[in-house]
Amino acid sequence: MQINDNAVATVCQDNVIRLWDPRRSVSAGFDVASTKGHQGRKAAAITWVHPSSFLTAGFNTLQERELMLWDVRKLDKAMARERMDTGTGLLMPIFDQDTNLLFVGGRGDKTIRTYELNVEKAPTFTALQPATAGRPTWGMATLPKRACALGKCEVARVLVLEQGGTIEPISYTVPRRDAATQFQVYLLGRLIDDLYCAFDPNLDL
Repeated sequence: MQINDNAVATVCQDNVIRLWDPRRSVSAGFDVASTKGHQGRKAAAITWVHPSSFLTAGFNTLQERELMLWDVRKLDKAMARERMDTGTGLLMPIFDQDTNLLFVGGRGDKTIRTYELNVEKAPTFTALQPATAGRPTWGMATLPKRACALGKCEVARVLVLEQGGTIEPISYTVPRRDAATQFQVYLLGRLIDDLYCAFDPNLDL
């Protein structure tokens, strides 16, 4: 996910988080900032959650799985940290910026955890009801919002690649008594950007 159009965030096997500016010249160097991330020995994952914030998922020194929220302007310390469990599978975080929901699955896990992120005010992780897959998870992806069932107030649909090659959809809905209030659930969000890109005459596909 590319929310920040000015930088690329990476995390490598040395657990160093690096920010890159691909527009800079080779002589100036593409890397603009770096910091030490998770302290564990296993690989970590990274995803943008806000134009000035990103999230990493990895392991601490006790090999416990954890989530860390970072501000690109203050990389000396993470804004928030959430200890998850003692599982061994590598984490796969997926963030939905329209709902501020974070879906986290681990390779080999059956549980898909969901968190609501508060980034701008007081950075926190709020754990929501987890979902359960039928078999161990190998991979995850989300469908575009146009694939959601509006009549059921579905705000997200996650596709889980399970052991054996089976793909299982997991639906996330918001309960509504009055069908007339369904429009309040859906925000324009990324739709505006997508439409702008689609009709931008200067866009070179």
